[in-house]
Amino acid sequence: MPVLPPELECLIVKLALRNKSVEFATRQALSNVARRFRIWVDEVPVHETILIDTSDAADSFLENAKKGTLNPKDVKFLCITHGIPFEDAASIAEMCTQVTALALWAICRESPTLFAALSHLQLWLLSIELSQLKLIPPVSNWLQVRRLDLVLYKYPEVHDFVSTLGRLPVLTHLCFLMDQITEAHIVGVLDACPTLQVVVVLTYSQYESRLPFAVDNRVVVLPNVDGVLKEWHAKVDGEQNVWTVAEKVIAERGKAQGVFS
Repeated sequence: MPVLPPELECLIVKLALRNKSVEFATRQALSNVARRFRIWVDEVPVHETILIDTSDAADSFLENAKKGTLNPKDVKFLCITHGIPFEDAASIAEMCTQVTALALWAICRESPTLFAALSHLQLWLLSIELSQLKLIPPVSNWLQVRRLDLVLYKYPEVHDFVSTLGRLPVLTHLCFLMDQITEAHIVGVLDACPTLQVVVVLTYSQYESRLPFAVDNRVVVLPNVDGVLKEWHAKVDGEQNVWTVAEKVIAERGKAQGVFS
């Protein structure tokens, strides 16, 4: 008899396999534990999670895809970091047509085909820079994005910020780093995205007093995270991240207001 319920065993095995890059030997060892483990291992493709953080990693992906040793359609979680040449980043992203969680931190504004391709992905989680988000055509699949980790390389004008996010009609979780956030940015986004449940404002300095959460209980100000890749993997895997922290803060606020109401 297993010590843990089979459902929990299955969850643990699949989370372990989705933890960044898992060696083949680890997959083999898990497969040999029991028949049910082998079934669970086979349900998680070898290349389900892909991190492209160097030019060598990009070249390796493209070469393996060309040789047929890697099927881009197996990729569900894709992260392409800053500094990857836009031609390589675009080629990789366009190949991975079954991605559901995408972090595109490479600058690809010059690509003539990438953003149209991204619009057809059925994403639930997206991390991208504001000016590149604006380039994605608003087709039905892309409009289903529920969680957005927004990258800001420069301070956005309120209208540009609000109008871009307003194109996402079912957005529930938003996160961005902006040290000089204003009430106009927050109020504008909350009005434009009525489905929002959690808005996390990351800052380099604590200034809750300058932006009181009284603007709206859904807004939580947190210090900037250490390790963006670790945070990305936590969001993908459902581990503790800025959104889960904020959800606890919001729940506590609700309890406190219930006591004093």
